[in-house]
Amino acid sequence: MRNQFLCGLCGTLLTGYLLFSASCSGTSGTDSGGDTTGSNTSGSGGGTQTSTGTSTGTSMTGGTTTGPGATTSTTGSNTTTGSGGSTGSGGSTGSGGTGGSTLGDGGPNGLGCTGVELPAGNRCGVVAQPTVAAGGQLLIDNLEPATGDTAVCHHIAELDGRKGSWNSGKDPVSPNGTVVHSFEPPGAGGAPGSTRAIHIVGKGLNTWGGYLAVPLAPCYNASKYQGISFWFKGDPTKAPWMKLSIATPPTAQAAEGGKCVQGSGAGNECYDHFSVHLFKVSNIWTRYTITWQQLAQYGWGQKVPHTYRPETEIIGINFSPGWGSDTADKALNKSFDFWIDDLSFDVSGPFANTGFASTVSAQVFNDGFAHYRSGPLNSLYTNAYNDIVAALNDPRFSRIGREGSADERKREIAAFMAHVVKESGALQYAEEIGGTTDANKIYCRSPDPLYPCAAGKKYFGRGAHQLSWNYNYGQASEYFGMGTSLLTNPDQVAQNGPLSWRTSMFFWLAWLDKDTNALLVGPHYRFLHDGFGGTMRAINGAPISSWLVHRCSITV
Repeated sequence: MRNQFLCGLCGTLLTGYLLFSASCSGTSGTDSGGDTTGSNTSGSGGGTQTSTGTSTGTSMTGGTTTGPGATTSTTGSNTTTGSGGSTGSGGSTGSGGTGGSTLGDGGPNGLGCTGVELPAGNRCGVVAQPTVAAGGQLLIDNLEPATGDTAVCHHIAELDGRKGSWNSGKDPVSPNGTVVHSFEPPGAGGAPGSTRAIHIVGKGLNTWGGYLAVPLAPCYNASKYQGISFWFKGDPTKAPWMKLSIATPPTAQAAEGGKCVQGSGAGNECYDHFSVHLFKVSNIWTRYTITWQQLAQYGWGQKVPHTYRPETEIIGINFSPGWGSDTADKALNKSFDFWIDDLSFDVSGPFANTGFASTVSAQVFNDGFAHYRSGPLNSLYTNAYNDIVAALNDPRFSRIGREGSADERKREIAAFMAHVVKESGALQYAEEIGGTTDANKIYCRSPDPLYPCAAGKKYFGRGAHQLSWNYNYGQASEYFGMGTSLLTNPDQVAQNGPLSWRTSMFFWLAWLDKDTNALLVGPHYRFLHDGFGGTMRAINGAPISSWLVHRCSITV
C-alpha cells in the first residue's frame, strides 16, 4: 500500500500553495515485490553509468520510519533499503568527441577566434605548464562586448592568469549538421545588468551532437576557487538535457591537450570528463553553481583515480547537449538550442529564494507536515524550515527545486517533502525504530577500505531522510569536510538539525560511488528523468515495472 500512500502525499502535502492534484491510475493493490526488505543488505554501491546509458545504484536509506524512545508506530516494518537502477544518459553525451578541438578555435568542425590554436600534447606538464591561480578574481567572462570581438569570436577576461576564447563545434559524423554560436541580447530574466549572452544552436546532428567550450589557459589550476557558476537557459523541446564537463589531461586525447590514449569498449575510452549530473533544460534563465567536490566521471570511460583533483588541471570547460537516453543520444538529425551567460568562480548564494523559499512558505510547510504527523514534532526539526533554506543556499545543493520547467521545480519540492513525510513520520522521528535496541540494525558493510565502521557504532537510519550504512555516513562526513566524524559519531545526524537536513540534501543530489569514483543516479536526477516514481526507485529500490502498475501522475 506504500504506493497508494505516496501518491496521496505527492499531491496533497503542499495543498493550497502548490495547487497540485494527484491522480493515480491503474490498480491499487499491493506492491509487486520490488522493495528489498528485512535484512537491509543494500549491496556495495554499483552505480556506474556505461556507454549504453544504463546504471545501477545503491540506496542511501536503509531504515524504517523511526522513533527515539520507540513509541508505537504503524510504519515500523516498512524497511526502505535496496539497490536502485535506471536508464541513464551516460557515454554518448560526452563533449569534445573525437574530431573537434574544445580548446582552441574549434578545429575543422567548429567556430571561434582565429590565431589562438593551442598546442597538441599534454598541456599540463609537457607542451605547457599549469597556470596556477592566485584567487580573488571571480569573473571568468560576462560575455559583454569587448575589443577584438567578431560575430563568432570573443575572449574571456584576462584576470588571474586566464586567457582563452569561446569556440564551438560538431560531431564529425554529422556531415550535414551545423553548430553555430553568436552573441545576442539575453532577453528578460537573465543575469542582472547583462546586455549580451552567448547563444549556441545545433541542427542536423548525429551521435553526441556538438559542444560549446572555453579554455581558461593552456592548463589552469583553479584550486584557489571553490567551483564555478553560470547563467543558463535553453529550448527543452530540442535537447532536454545539458552536460557541463571539465576536460583534463587524463580524459582528453593529445590533440586536445591531454594524454589519454583512446581504446575501444566500455572502460577504455577517452572523454569521460569530470562532470556533474545532466542539467534539465528550461526556458527560464537560472544561475547554477557547481563545486569542485561534486565533480566525478560517469564511469563509462577510462577510470581516473579518485584522489585526482580535476580543478588543478583544467584544459577546458565544455557545455554539450543530451537527449535523455542512449537511444535518443544516438539518433540522427538532432538539434539543440542553449544560452550561457556570466561564467564565474563566484559560487555564493542565495539560491533558495528562487526555488524552495519562493514556492513554499513557512506556514504552508509547517501546516503540511502537521497534517500528516500522528504525534509531536521531534525537537530535531524545531527550526526545520529555516534549516532547509540555509541548506539550499549552499552552492552544493543549489540545483534542488531549480531545474526544469516551473511545474517540475514545484513537483520536485513536493516529492522531496513527500519522502520526508514517509521517512520521518512527518518530522515526528529522528531515528529508525529499533535502531538502538535491535542488534541486527548495524548496517555495516565490511570490509570497506574507504569508510570502515567504527567499533561499537551502528549506522541505522537517522534524520529527515534516514541516512543509513557506514559508506553513506562516511561519504557525507567527507563531503562536509568533517573527516571521519560521522563514522565515529553517527548520532550527530539525529542530534543536529542543520546537519540532518544537509545529509538529506547530500542524499538527494550529491552522493557518488566512491568505489569507482563515478556519479550515482540519485533522487534529484531520477525525478527530472522519470518523475515521482523514479525517486521511489532511488530510495526504496522498487523496480520501474511496479510503478507502471501503480504510477502516480501530478498535474498543476
